[in-house]
Amino acid sequence: MNWIADRLRKQTDSKESGPQSVQRGYDSEARRLWSRFVQGFERDLDAYRQQKGNADLQRVSEFGCRVSNPAANTAVTVAADMSDQTIRYAYEPLAKATAVPEDGILTIRKAGRLLELYSADQKLSLEEARRLILEPLLFPTLPDDLEATVT
Repeated sequence: MNWIADRLRKQTDSKESGPQSVQRGYDSEARRLWSRFVQGFERDLDAYRQQKGNADLQRVSEFGCRVSNPAANTAVTVAADMSDQTIRYAYEPLAKATAVPEDGILTIRKAGRLLELYSADQKLSLEEARRLILEPLLFPTLPDDLEATVT
């Protein structure tokens, strides 16, 4: 068999396994990624509650959760869109005079057999991604110019 026939046979074989099996593989891996992501939030919040305060995680859907911190008057909603391969997060004030960070987005990218998270073009571990989202909520700070006027 020459290389052309071999290549055509491989294309036929790959079409039989097809995009549906690839999508099923992606979906199950994406579900596992989301599950590990939310479990990490739960561990992070347990550690926070043991040390400092009362932040709460509430699952709002299969691919969505909301974390609130009454002490910071802030909450963040985190939602994964598996078809769009993104995780979006949006902060909301719990009191009128509370300033909150801008919303953000993480992309889910396939790297070989694994899925990885990116913020812009920076690859993040699950811990780094959780920290990116939780830090402004759990440890809010004033901008440098405001801190100078407060003291």
